[in-house]
Amino acid sequence: MSELVKNRSEILFLYDVTDANPNGDPVDENKPRIDEETGVNIVTDVRLKRTIRDYLINFKNKLMDKKKTFTFIDESGALNPHQEGKSYFGIGAFKHIHPIELIERIHPVFEGLCAALKKDETRVEFSFKNTTASSITYDLALIRALDGDYDWEFNCMFFDASNPEFIRPTNSVKRWENYVSYLKMLLTRTAWKNEETIVIADYQRRPKASRKKFEFITLDVPQVYNSLQTESHGVLPVQIADMLLGGFLYSLNPETGDKEGNKTSIANEIIALKKKVGANKFNCWEVKWNKNKK
Repeated sequence: MSELVKNRSEILFLYDVTDANPNGDPVDENKPRIDEETGVNIVTDVRLKRTIRDYLINFKNKLMDKKKTFTFIDESGALNPHQEGKSYFGIGAFKHIHPIELIERIHPVFEGLCAALKKDETRVEFSFKNTTASSITYDLALIRALDGDYDWEFNCMFFDASNPEFIRPTNSVKRWENYVSYLKMLLTRTAWKNEETIVIADYQRRPKASRKKFEFITLDVPQVYNSLQTESHGVLPVQIADMLLGGFLYSLNPETGDKEGNKTSIANEIIALKKKVGANKFNCWEVKWNKNKK
């Protein structure tokens, strides 16, 4: 017998959960997973591996010197609003340590949305402003899938673009350059000291007259390892950023039209999640303008 076989060992991992949901099913309103034959509450092997890995990373710090993350970006609102009253603009950053595992968990929800809307996957995405009575069940399931996931964080910066002290950009070049500047502000403020992140943002067209490129954020924010702009179709975490940001901004100004109450329901769910996870995981930062500051 080889020395390798002689020295083989196995680890038995046990943990106890009381008055909690150790592994909710996002397709079934995040209810506990139950074995249909025995009626016993079960936890998937994926969740068990995450629990062990979380422990080693968060408490023992054995696996890595730097935390590798992906940061998914979306924006909402207009920098030159036309309607009367308050008009909020914001940029949201949805950060996740293991986005592949997240996508595997929420993809059945996305498939359900496609079936409900009777459209193929290339024509469907989660979008707060486009929520309908047909999509709300799946929109809510997407938000609830984040409850109990310890690997994400959401940060956003926002402001009222109708504020007279805010100097509005006068052309497409200034709008683009403002967007890149605000994004760098957000990333600089919220990046972890020991983080190395790849930023993936919903595509925004850079005017040819602007010399400020999106990828310059990798030079200005040390924690950003690489960056990419892509269409939000097919990138579920970018769509999560859209939902969280849209719902939060809507909660600030709910009198913007919601006859069916769908947006209100989603916004309420998002605010409830924000309160539950706390500011360490869901933090929103309002920019205050003055006459000497853009």
